[in-house]
Amino acid sequence: MNKIVIRFFKSKVSDFKTEAALFRLMGSKGLGPKEIEITPVYRVEECIDGKPLTMIELRNPWIAQATAQILCKTNYDKELNDKIV
Repeated sequence: MNKIVIRFFKSKVSDFKTEAALFRLMGSKGLGPKEIEITPVYRVEECIDGKPLTMIELRNPWIAQATAQILCKTNYDKELNDKIV
Protein backbone atom coordinates (compact mmCIF):
# COMPACT_ATOMS: atom_id res chain seq x y z
CA MET A 1 0.00 0.00 0.00
CA ASN A 2 1.63 3.22 -1.17
CA LYS A 3 -0.89 5.88 -0.16
CA ILE A 4 -3.37 6.43 2.63
CA VAL A 5 -6.19 8.90 3.28
CA ILE A 6 -7.01 10.27 6.71
CA ARG A 7 -10.69 11.23 6.70
CA PHE A 8 -11.83 13.44 9.58
CA PHE A 9 -15.49 13.28 10.59
CA LYS A 10 -16.95 16.74 11.14
CA SER A 11 -20.62 16.04 10.45
CA LYS A 12 -22.74 14.08 12.90
CA VAL A 13 -25.72 13.96 10.50
CA SER A 14 -25.29 10.37 9.29
CA ASP A 15 -25.34 7.14 11.27
CA PHE A 16 -21.63 6.71 12.00
CA LYS A 17 -21.81 3.03 13.04
CA THR A 18 -23.77 1.99 9.93
CA GLU A 19 -21.49 3.95 7.59
CA ALA A 20 -18.38 2.47 9.22
CA ALA A 21 -19.76 -1.07 8.95
CA LEU A 22 -20.65 -0.59 5.25
CA PHE A 23 -17.25 0.92 4.50
CA ARG A 24 -15.48 -2.00 6.21
CA LEU A 25 -17.65 -4.58 4.40
CA MET A 26 -17.16 -3.01 0.96
CA GLY A 27 -13.39 -2.79 1.51
CA SER A 28 -13.20 -6.43 2.56
CA LYS A 29 -15.03 -7.47 -0.64
CA GLY A 30 -12.75 -5.38 -2.87
CA LEU A 31 -15.51 -2.89 -3.72
CA GLY A 32 -13.72 0.09 -2.21
CA PRO A 33 -10.70 1.15 -0.18
CA LYS A 34 -9.72 -0.92 2.84
CA GLU A 35 -10.04 0.48 6.34
CA ILE A 36 -6.74 0.62 8.21
CA GLU A 37 -7.83 2.25 11.46
CA ILE A 38 -10.95 4.00 12.75
CA THR A 39 -11.73 6.23 15.72
CA PRO A 40 -14.79 8.39 16.47
CA VAL A 41 -12.83 11.37 15.07
CA TYR A 42 -11.11 10.00 11.95
CA ARG A 43 -10.59 6.98 9.72
CA VAL A 44 -7.34 5.93 8.02
CA GLU A 45 -8.08 4.21 4.75
CA GLU A 46 -6.31 2.90 1.68
CA CYS A 47 -6.04 5.42 -1.15
CA ILE A 48 -7.12 4.18 -4.56
CA ASP A 49 -5.77 6.26 -7.42
CA GLY A 50 -8.36 7.44 -9.85
CA LYS A 51 -10.24 10.47 -11.03
CA PRO A 52 -13.83 11.63 -10.91
CA LEU A 53 -15.86 11.19 -14.09
CA THR A 54 -16.53 14.38 -16.03
CA MET A 55 -19.94 15.39 -17.38
CA ILE A 56 -18.70 14.62 -20.91
CA GLU A 57 -17.70 11.09 -19.83
CA LEU A 58 -21.07 10.55 -18.11
CA ARG A 59 -22.84 11.51 -21.36
CA ASN A 60 -21.24 8.49 -23.02
CA PRO A 61 -23.97 5.79 -22.90
CA TRP A 62 -21.49 2.95 -22.29
CA ILE A 63 -19.83 4.76 -19.34
CA ALA A 64 -23.20 5.85 -17.91
CA GLN A 65 -24.55 2.29 -18.08
CA ALA A 66 -21.39 0.78 -16.55
CA THR A 67 -21.50 3.35 -13.73
CA ALA A 68 -25.17 2.64 -13.06
CA GLN A 69 -24.48 -1.11 -12.93
CA ILE A 70 -21.66 -0.64 -10.43
CA LEU A 71 -23.85 1.58 -8.25
CA CYS A 72 -26.63 -1.00 -8.32
CA LYS A 73 -24.22 -3.78 -7.36
CA THR A 74 -22.93 -1.85 -4.35
CA ASN A 75 -26.36 -0.46 -3.39
CA TYR A 76 -28.50 -3.37 -4.58
CA ASP A 77 -32.05 -2.42 -5.41
CA LYS A 78 -33.94 -4.81 -7.72
CA GLU A 79 -36.25 -2.05 -8.96
CA LEU A 80 -33.29 0.12 -9.99
CA ASN A 81 -31.47 -2.81 -11.59
CA ASP A 82 -34.55 -3.59 -13.69
CA LYS A 83 -34.51 -0.02 -15.09
CA ILE A 84 -30.96 -0.31 -16.50
CA VAL A 85 -31.07 -1.13 -20.20
